[in-house]
Amino acid sequence: KEAVIDWRERRPVSAYSNSTWYRFRKFIDRERIIVSATAAISVALIGGLVATGWAYKSAQRERTNAELRFAETRNLSNYMIDTVVSDLEAIPGTMAVRQNIAERGRRALVRLSAVPDAPSELIAETATAYRRIGETLASPDFDSSASTDSAISALARSEAMHRQLVRAYPERTDYRLALAQAITAHAFRLTVLKNDTKSATTKLGESEAILAKLPQDGNDVRLARLSAASARAGIH
Repeated sequence: KEAVIDWRERRPVSAYSNSTWYRFRKFIDRERIIVSATAAISVALIGGLVATGWAYKSAQRERTNAELRFAETRNLSNYMIDTVVSDLEAIPGTMAVRQNIAERGRRALVRLSAVPDAPSELIAETATAYRRIGETLASPDFDSSASTDSAISALARSEAMHRQLVRAYPERTDYRLALAQAITAHAFRLTVLKNDTKSATTKLGESEAILAKLPQDGNDVRLARLSAASARAGIH
């Protein structure tokens, strides 16, 4: 009688078999809804894990590619501003070309520095690019009121960006050196282009004070002090 009841209720009949597989098969036959739902959920979970893993790998590849493009653009912009423009300075009549190249490089760096979580080094490079733009526009072979105003504006922008970096990272001696260089460049052009010796003198005093607190054994610091001294001589 018990065997008949078990058979009707789709339970294992011990007289028939007592194997694990048989008991499992009867459970599946008896609990079809639960088993089907569990299987469906398992398939969905596995499918979700596979899709998530694929998406993660794809995102990692995209991130790697984006970082490579970021680095390539950054390196190219710096090359254009520092190397190409400097090489062209030795060739007469290349002012317009130098201005165009430097401006394109600066724009690229500005766009990169606006990317969220951009490194502070990139902000510093953009600030330096503004200084190079100002120095290029201040060249004697491109003498005009428009270029003069643009040069002073770029130099002021460079100085302001370097000040922000120094406020954010006061322990960075390289940022303080770059600020001193930007101030000196701005002061020198205020003297040459605007004949504003009063503002230039004040700025040079600040630049010299910054340089006096930096380690004096580096060539970059020595060159920066020499530039400040030359600018001060120009005022006198």
